[in-house]
Amino acid sequence: MTSVRHILGVFTLTLIAVLACFTPASADASSIDCLARNIYYEARGEGVDGMTAVGWVTMNRVASHDFPRTVCGVVKDKKHGVQFSWTAVRNHAPQGDAWREARRIAQGLISGSISRSGVWTNDDILYYHAASVGGKTRRWFERHLERVTQVGEHIFYADE
Repeated sequence: MTSVRHILGVFTLTLIAVLACFTPASADASSIDCLARNIYYEARGEGVDGMTAVGWVTMNRVASHDFPRTVCGVVKDKKHGVQFSWTAVRNHAPQGDAWREARRIAQGLISGSISRSGVWTNDDILYYHAASVGGKTRRWFERHLERVTQVGEHIFYADE
């Protein structure tokens, strides 16, 4: 009986260790900072819902095989041009309530304490643009992607 318990214990610990290696985004300080900056610079005027929506797109990209496998890799990805406009310009240091909220949301998304609900149970939502975007860019999105929702001033899309 003792050997069965020992084997089960070793198996359980091994399984936990293996699963930990496949967590899509580790909760290290660098990942939290990259995600918080992306949320802040992309959606700081959008309130909690808009900021969380931008965070989910970033996390969905980390889980997708079409994007880098780390939060910082996704945020800084330039494979098909700049993915997030703020990464192409010099920005002031994040500050204030919006920065604190962005960090709280980033930590929650990475740790899993903010759970998926509503439309965000769809992890295929990988793209968005500001509602103010028009012209060729907007037409490309509408022609090649499926519009899923609008949160604040951002329109979100999934692959068709």
